[in-house]
Amino acid sequence: MLCHAIANYYERGHVRVVTQPVEDIVSEAVLRAVDGGALRDLMKSPEDTAAMAELAAVEDKLKMLTRDWMTDAISRSEYEEGRDIANARKRELERTLERSRRSLGLAGLPDGPLRAAWNATNPDGTPVMPLYKRRAVVNALVEAVIIAPAGRNGGRRGGRRGSEFDPSRVAIRWRS
Repeated sequence: MLCHAIANYYERGHVRVVTQPVEDIVSEAVLRAVDGGALRDLMKSPEDTAAMAELAAVEDKLKMLTRDWMTDAISRSEYEEGRDIANARKRELERTLERSRRSLGLAGLPDGPLRAAWNATNPDGTPVMPLYKRRAVVNALVEAVIIAPAGRNGGRRGGRRGSEFDPSRVAIRWRS
């Protein structure tokens, strides 16, 4: 979007918005939505809900199996056979859930609170959550980011139009 340049009007000829404040606003809004459960709800299709419930049941059975073996209620061979079957089912369910996340572009998200990983870095300086993963989260939740035009005085008293960023111009349209 360009504004036609007119001689002696230095503010004409371009329209721009500084990206960092917009990125900060969008990131914070997305993280608030994630904290509120928006991402969890998005990733819970009926199939995922069933797989997650079954995965929890398999993990409980593994714990019971270990407890039974530790109290000599079952033999070592029974324990190993049950453990192998349960672990195979667990891997299958984890793959099912990972495929579902991948279809949303959300595979490999860090465990734990997303907010903590969003801007954190590893000891070697690489981001814990690279840009492409942050972008996938934003794309999954946000339909559009709309920047409203600046008012006559850029939304402020005094000053020239557009000389300062006005966060009230940023609106986010969420995916439903």
